[in-house]
Amino acid sequence: MPGITLKIDDSEFQKTFGVITSNLTDKKTAFRQVAAVVRESIRYNFQVGGRPATWKASKRGERDKVPGKKGATLRNTNRLMNSITTGGRGAVTKVTANGVIVGTSVIYAGTMHYGAKKGSFGSKTFMVHAFLRQIGERQVKVRAHQRTVKLPWGDIPARPFAMVQEEDMIEINEILAHHIVQGTP
Repeated sequence: MPGITLKIDDSEFQKTFGVITSNLTDKKTAFRQVAAVVRESIRYNFQVGGRPATWKASKRGERDKVPGKKGATLRNTNRLMNSITTGGRGAVTKVTANGVIVGTSVIYAGTMHYGAKKGSFGSKTFMVHAFLRQIGERQVKVRAHQRTVKLPWGDIPARPFAMVQEEDMIEINEILAHHIVQGTP
């Protein structure tokens, strides 16, 4: 009884598998594109005043409800929004062989993102210099003294700005899939 010989030509599979494997060794190009998507998503969160839920307006934001205008919530100077960068001097974004970190070096970013209760950072004592206080039609001299205040001096609601949205995840997945299958886009 003759034996059965089965020959499978997997050369196309091996070729494709080789391309995918080589594409997986240099992921930095894809991760740079992912970082750009994340950065723009976060910046858009500032532009629209929060996503998916709108942030509670600040007092400045109440005075000026036009998004993108001076005084809008978390946008008085745009310092925090503009600190979300993907490169250059002072950038916090890091692209590695295994991922990407997008962030900010602005010291109050965590407080704005997560919020804080009055006094949750303790208190601070400072010196108040002597000054003249106007009371009605007369001036009263206030002598120099120390004052202790709680930090923060009021509740700060959470305004989560470092949020990647579902629609951004679709774009991120497309970037990664394209990179895996076809190499550097």
